[in-house]
Amino acid sequence: MIPRFQTLLLRRYKKGDVLKVLPGANFPADGRVLVGKTAADESMITGESMPVTKTPGDAVIGGTVNRSGLVLVLAGGGTKTKHSTGDDS
Repeated sequence: MIPRFQTLLLRRYKKGDVLKVLPGANFPADGRVLVGKTAADESMITGESMPVTKTPGDAVIGGTVNRSGLVLVLAGGGTKTKHSTGDDS
């Protein structure tokens, strides 16, 4: 079965939605990579100057940039980072 995708406004995304994120686009929400591999530019959040490799199971931060590959992301997919929770600041 081929999945159907539709474009939604940001405010319509909800936890559990699967989001297709193209290279060069921003991750629209915090989540977890389900399918694909990419490099994410998280410098605006973490200060890290080098892109961070993301593979299935890795957390992504909403607003950061998907630099290199098409990925499917589970919105709100259990993302627990010090940046999204405020821990270890």
